[in-house]
Amino acid sequence: MRDLLVIIISVLYIASLNLQANAINTIPPIGGKWKLVLNEEFNEFNPKLWSKGDSWKDPIPPRNAINFFNDENLEFLDGKILLNIKKDELVYLKKDKSKAKYDYSTGAINSFGKFKFKYGYIEASIKAPSSEGLWSAFWLMPDRRFQDSDKVQKGIRSTFIESKNDKYLSGRGMEIDIMEQLSEWDHHKFSYALHWDGYKEAMQSFEGRYTIKHKRSDFVRFGLYWAPKQLIWFANGEKVAEYRSGRIADVPMYIILNNFVGGWAKQLKEYSGLPDAMVVDYLRVWQRTNAKPPKASTN
Repeated sequence: MRDLLVIIISVLYIASLNLQANAINTIPPIGGKWKLVLNEEFNEFNPKLWSKGDSWKDPIPPRNAINFFNDENLEFLDGKILLNIKKDELVYLKKDKSKAKYDYSTGAINSFGKFKFKYGYIEASIKAPSSEGLWSAFWLMPDRRFQDSDKVQKGIRSTFIESKNDKYLSGRGMEIDIMEQLSEWDHHKFSYALHWDGYKEAMQSFEGRYTIKHKRSDFVRFGLYWAPKQLIWFANGEKVAEYRSGRIADVPMYIILNNFVGGWAKQLKEYSGLPDAMVVDYLRVWQRTNAKPPKASTN
């Protein structure tokens, strides 16, 4: 009996090691040879990789969201990061010296100035919040720093790349939304998008929505394959969208994970479902070790 118990424990232990190895060795759903260049397991906050908050310098987010970003809303639990959303309070002094009051706070992290990559496959395992009126996002923006310093071309948050001065980054920039979800949607529904040429009248976009069947309590693996003139979005290893164009970004990008209250999401008089959280299990980036990208392995 004792020998049988030892065998069972040994089998379970080996199985757990295999599960861990499989999790780490997950490969992109695209053929070819790959090298894992970032494996973020979120066991603790890594200041060499992330900054707390959105890369937007202002603590108040754009697009009419009604939250502010609070560094204290980041929580690390069981190898996951929770971007918490809760009722809070901030009285903010605007540039015109008027005061604005905000009643909700959210968590966010970004890799601006710390990690960037150009081409490859990026994937994060995410569980979106379920309370109504929330907007979650996993996205990329061009790193527009001046010769890798803290100086930035006309502000951090822009899709424009100034190519006239060779001291600045040269190339084509765009916003790449790998995953967005509004919590009032059916929990199976997500969106993807591209935006370029600024955010005003000249802005151009490519966007769409898709459904991926899963339980609300499940994590979904959201991925993006980025190659010259080609982008492919994946969810749980399944291809959900593709875009081919010579206009696709060809400059290094940094990563943002964040939440908004309101904004693009439904505006409510009372957000009664809080606190809630966007939970991220891992984030990984691979880059090719072979020169020629093969075709996608899915239809």
